[in-house]
Amino acid sequence: MMRRLVLGGAAAVEPGRVLNARCVRVAGQTYPMLRPAATGAVDGVLARLADAEALRRLLVYEGVAYRLARLAVVGAEGRVVPALAFLPSGRMARRFAPWRYADWVRRWRRAALREVERFLACPQTRAQIRGLRHWAAKSTPRSSTLHGRCDRASL
Repeated sequence: MMRRLVLGGAAAVEPGRVLNARCVRVAGQTYPMLRPAATGAVDGVLARLADAEALRRLLVYEGVAYRLARLAVVGAEGRVVPALAFLPSGRMARRFAPWRYADWVRRWRRAALREVERFLACPQTRAQIRGLRHWAAKSTPRSSTLHGRCDRASL
């Protein structure tokens, strides 16, 4: 539901795993993010975006607190797939807490869906998405595969 809402439609997905990473919650927030780690792995999904509009929506949704980074992700059948992921841009808080998808669903999913619906319906948000058309046409990488945040169903 969250993925469809943010992207404006469905995306083809397959399981994916980021190595040398962990999934954490920014202290004081409810959402997860990927952090580099010496050991560990984060299971998620590889989502193939339908079009440039989906990328623009995702860029606006993630905001300036994240940067788009290229990662090697272990995809289906163990093959390594080049992908893009949103990583902290340096503007994020430096304190983190554990994050578990099942806990988020139980405590925050309904409120998060309502908040995202309001955010995406806001005229300023729509204007930001439209404003990225020129940038996205020039800057969209050939691969529009993105690694989902921390869990199969989290985006």
